[in-house]
Amino acid sequence: MTARLSGVAGTIVSADRVAARRKQPTDLSAYDLYLIAVEAKQRETREGIAECFALLARALEMDPAFARAWALLGHCHAFAMRWAESWDSAYARYLEAERRAVELDPLDADAHAGFAMALALGGELKQGEAEFDKALGLNPNSADVLTRFAYWAVSFGRARDGAEAAAHAVRLDPNAPPWALRFQSAGLAYGKRYDEAIRVRQKVPKAMFTDSDYIELASFLVEAGRVDEARALAA
Repeated sequence: MTARLSGVAGTIVSADRVAARRKQPTDLSAYDLYLIAVEAKQRETREGIAECFALLARALEMDPAFARAWALLGHCHAFAMRWAESWDSAYARYLEAERRAVELDPLDADAHAGFAMALALGGELKQGEAEFDKALGLNPNSADVLTRFAYWAVSFGRARDGAEAAAHAVRLDPNAPPWALRFQSAGLAYGKRYDEAIRVRQKVPKAMFTDSDYIELASFLVEAGRVDEARALAA
């Protein structure tokens, strides 16, 4: 229940976001701007990420010590790496924002999970795993933390743990955003739980399906013995 209430898609946060949208622009606090930035990021488009950056710039100008805003800024840099002219420069900004979030709030599980992902993406798997363990220790029932760990667990030689984390995250957050559904389904597939992986990936809205979604879902179907369905997706 705690994760549903407090996660980025939780009941309380969703209600706060609706309230923030009703305010006049001049009345928005740093927290209000952060909530609207979360919504913009979840569109997973270049325009949405650009809006997220702009909102977070305003939030961090108001409150430079707002750890969650720094963590979200890191997530935005991670998305923006898809379009960046320089991967190295974009990655450096991503890593620095996530590191700043952890420094500002060492007890924030989501901040540690974000930092863990950034480290793992840069090849620092041992440090990344350690940060994930800190995050899971701080909040073992955070759907966001479990989802991120599920995706990377196979890289730590912990595919089974990752699949369990993914299954737990699915139960905690049945209305997860598309990026989370992708991470959860991948974690389930790495743990050879293909039928579950298929069900979760199929929850990604078709309008947001990417080439990778079709390819990965087809591969899950093959592993589950559903070859005809996989052929249809491949076509």
